[in-house]
Amino acid sequence: MRALAVEYGPQGLTCNAIAPGPFLTEVNQQVAAEIGESITRKVPLGRFAQPRELGGVALFLASDAASFVNGQAIIVDGGSTASL
Repeated sequence: MRALAVEYGPQGLTCNAIAPGPFLTEVNQQVAAEIGESITRKVPLGRFAQPRELGGVALFLASDAASFVNGQAIIVDGGSTASL
């Protein structure tokens, strides 16, 4: 994101990413049922996220409120990386 921000910023484009942690989706429900506890034990909030919990971050990045946010990866993981 940083390299893209530097390259495309002069053209007025912002480049940002959302880095999700463990989210419960239809695709991974079987895995969550089998090993979910070992995953959520590593998440300070103690649970999987719901897909709707990414929406606010996506809306923020798409809004005028983020017009000066560039070259960032916003981590949405319930604190998992903070606890490493």
